[in-house]
Amino acid sequence: GVPGADSLSIRTAKPTSSQGSGGQRMDDRATQLKRYEDLRRQRTAAIQLGSRRNARVFHLSGIAAWLRNRGARSGGNRMMSGLYGYDALTADGALN
Repeated sequence: GVPGADSLSIRTAKPTSSQGSGGQRMDDRATQLKRYEDLRRQRTAAIQLGSRRNARVFHLSGIAAWLRNRGARSGGNRMMSGLYGYDALTADGALN
């Protein structure tokens, strides 16, 4: 991931309404914030679920821990690529 990528997402989530003055700018900001929220909601929910799963998995013992360790070795970096490979600039058409 890119440091500060989340803040980049909000700047690149372009409004759907045309640029105007006064109240129109406030509408554009509201639209941008709503788009940012929509782009982030699904990803952050998945990360939270993964964190809760990890809390259970990391505290296993006995044969369950052995199986976990064996699976982690075979999984390699594939398990974390979705988290660390995220690019906010291309996420769900943020630049469209």
